[in-house]
Amino acid sequence: MDIQTLLAASSGSVASRVICHPIDTITVHKQTVGSFSFRNTPLKAYYRGLPISLTLITPATCLYMSTYVESKRRLKDYLGDGVLLYSACGMTAEVVSSFVWTPLEVIKARTQISQHGVIPTISNLRKQEGIKGFYRGYWMGIAIYLPTTVSWWVMYEETKKWLRAKTNFDISIVAPLSSALGTVVATTISTPLDIVKTRYQVATSSAMQKTEFANISGNKIKISDVARLLFKEHGLKGFTRGLMFRMGYIMPSGMISMSVFESFRGGGVNE
Repeated sequence: MDIQTLLAASSGSVASRVICHPIDTITVHKQTVGSFSFRNTPLKAYYRGLPISLTLITPATCLYMSTYVESKRRLKDYLGDGVLLYSACGMTAEVVSSFVWTPLEVIKARTQISQHGVIPTISNLRKQEGIKGFYRGYWMGIAIYLPTTVSWWVMYEETKKWLRAKTNFDISIVAPLSSALGTVVATTISTPLDIVKTRYQVATSSAMQKTEFANISGNKIKISDVARLLFKEHGLKGFTRGLMFRMGYIMPSGMISMSVFESFRGGGVNE
């Protein structure tokens, strides 16, 4: 894991988070409490959870990207430069980084829909649910993001390879275009399960206890309960709630992040 990769990943992560975090906040509200009022939401509320994103999720992003790059370097001679390599490296990066990603996603999502800051959110979660609370939705996250990661990296790498062969575009243009196409495919695949995962992660928070989860006590809430209640209240449309907002967050976020990352490394993901 070289220093240049770590610096490139952190720079891309910070740039994308700062610019796109308000869209992420709207998406989380749409997927969980079900509504978001632009008129009644103060500007600072759009940035709830940003400190946890910048302070903790940036290192998680560095771990993810470094694992992908290192896996690609080590496996390329065995798997060749194609779909099998991109899939294997994407899965490796996801499994390694998910142990860090999950608690950070739980904290971020709870902070974004609550009236409290990061520290009170962490304290309340620890007191109410212990360490297990920070890993709510861990296995579902793995189930969601393995196919998502594979589809994203395959589309990204193949598109990047094609664009670099057919055009004279600089990597700062190739990277965001490739990322955008990968995002369309991966987000469409993952959104239904991601909605269930996000709602499960925040189900025991005070904001969600005022909604459909009020009649189910604490840790007795199961993923199946979340899916069942979501379908009961909103039907099949419930599993696509916030899709456009999620796409609107992930696409520019990925485009910014990968453009900065690839430019910083000189297209280094392809090495």
